[in-house]
Amino acid sequence: MNNSINPDQALREQLSGSADERKLALQQIFRSNDLRTMTFSYILKHGGKEEDCRDVFQEVFLLFERAVREKKFEGKSSVSTFFIGIVKWHWINTLRKRGAYTALDDRTDFMDTSDSVEVSVIDEEKRKLLHSVIGQMNERCRQLLRLWGLSMSPEEIAKEAGLAGPDMAKKETYRCRTKLKEFFDARPHLMEALKN
Repeated sequence: MNNSINPDQALREQLSGSADERKLALQQIFRSNDLRTMTFSYILKHGGKEEDCRDVFQEVFLLFERAVREKKFEGKSSVSTFFIGIVKWHWINTLRKRGAYTALDDRTDFMDTSDSVEVSVIDEEKRKLLHSVIGQMNERCRQLLRLWGLSMSPEEIAKEAGLAGPDMAKKETYRCRTKLKEFFDARPHLMEALKN
């Protein structure tokens, strides 16, 4: 390994190297006090307990290891950015499953870029979060937002939803979109989670 490169770059090179190099790099990552500390800090700050921290760290390590094995970690971000990005979305999904995702506070900027696996993990978590929020709305709004999300025209929405016409479809869809916006306005951390 070239000694003039920074440790993270060296680690990224090991992760894309031979099987033995990858194994050594993964051992180093698993034992990394920095990654463990950042993971624990994030989880504890966002409503988790010590046991949650350990579980999330181990589960995310397995996701990370699989990404490396399948050559989906492309080294476009630092190892810690990639790892903690997955931690964040894994924890949001855990809270969502517990029905406690609204307990999230201020957003922590651990991510500044993403590799393909992180993007797919995050995109899936965003879809689940949005679906969960929409699921709390009344049945009519759920239907209209689903149709609107499919880019249907007001005419198609009116026909599908049994409304009087396109003007009524526009009005009702707008009302539901406003309700959704108000929900997120009252919970800016969730809006930030969807944007980033």
